[in-house]
Amino acid sequence: MKASARKCWNIILGLLVLLTLAFIWGNSLLPRTESQEISRGLLAELCAALEHVGMHLDPQNDHWLRKLAHFGEFGLLGTELGLLLCLNRRQSVQGFVNCAFAGLAVAVTDEALQLISNRGSQVQDILLDFAGFLTGLLLCGLLCGIIGRKRPKNRF
Repeated sequence: MKASARKCWNIILGLLVLLTLAFIWGNSLLPRTESQEISRGLLAELCAALEHVGMHLDPQNDHWLRKLAHFGEFGLLGTELGLLLCLNRRQSVQGFVNCAFAGLAVAVTDEALQLISNRGSQVQDILLDFAGFLTGLLLCGLLCGIIGRKRPKNRF
């Protein structure tokens, strides 16, 4: 990949990381009632969509949706940082460990922000966030490793 294309992709991925962080932390700063309204609204939409294929969910129980959202948004963040590692050829144990600690720091900060919005903080959410982050990071690393092995070494 040419240096100019790599620089462009670095900028795009950097912006995606910032947008993902803004989304994660922005949701953590929402008051409890507003956060619950959003979750229940999404759950109502999901229930209605699943009704069309014959599946039924309890529209009052949004606990699993909230936990899935934690895992998913941090999985996205892990994938984005994993792509940055791959793009910049920093796929080393140290590179992945550094990313993992960054993901853990984001998860801890996320829960700390929930204290500010009077929603409370849970250690299990930190662990769930970190598991999502690691899943995205490791899947991206595996995929980049597989793709990297299939490319010819000497290109002209």
